[in-house]
Amino acid sequence: MVTLTDGEMGILEQQAADGARALRILNQLIANGLEDMLTGHGYQYFSGGIKRLGKHGSQTTKSANPALGTKGFIADFWVADFSIEPGFLANRGYVDGYANTTETVMSVTAINGASPTDGTGGTVAAAFVSALATGEKYVLFRPMGLFDPLAADPTVLGDGGMWYRSDTDQFRGRRNGVTSNFLMTGDGGAAFAVTNQTGTYTAAVNDFVAASGTFTVTLPSAPAANSLIAVKNVGSGIITVARGGADTIYDFSSITSFTAMPGEEYTVIYDSTNTRWLVH
Repeated sequence: MVTLTDGEMGILEQQAADGARALRILNQLIANGLEDMLTGHGYQYFSGGIKRLGKHGSQTTKSANPALGTKGFIADFWVADFSIEPGFLANRGYVDGYANTTETVMSVTAINGASPTDGTGGTVAAAFVSALATGEKYVLFRPMGLFDPLAADPTVLGDGGMWYRSDTDQFRGRRNGVTSNFLMTGDGGAAFAVTNQTGTYTAAVNDFVAASGTFTVTLPSAPAANSLIAVKNVGSGIITVARGGADTIYDFSSITSFTAMPGEEYTVIYDSTNTRWLVH
């Protein structure tokens, strides 16, 4: 028969207590999802039910964002080192969002440097997608949006599309089935491209026709709304500006043409509602 000392008995009792405690924790894990995790069925719950994993994906319950500089971030983080509060780490990225009855928001954020959440700065880039119960929706870029340069227009074009052409150094867009360049102040502050003409010419939208001689400049027929064309007589002859198709030209009344004398310059803008060119 083995006789144990009081110290040895104390150790055995502690080991028995630790084993019982481990068994209780295991039973709790099994009850809270460990068995499901091992078998691949059902769901697992983490952090008091905030996160839920299942065969259809993961779910996070969140109806509002925490105040800036406070704890409580609930997101999927990419971090250099694990942390209890990854929202306060430097050099991290995360996917976040929340949903309530008035607004649903999703965001992707990348941070380099010290954490901006606790007021220490850092470089932040983010994109936010928001859908409101009122029907309004928007995408917000912080601090800016950047287009991947293209060497040609996209092969599939749709109204509302925007892109950047690196070969022509122009921002382009699609509206009402027409592709056009965006005007920027660095382009000279005007939507025109100068074209020097000495004989009969059919103008294109955004032409600035520098005309020398005596001949007719014909306007395009039924272009897009608000199309602009300018004509300047830079010679000594008489330039006639004539309509294209069935459009009319409106100065003081509806006409089909007007003249530009030497030194005169006129700008016309297309009124698609009334199929006419307005003369300025």
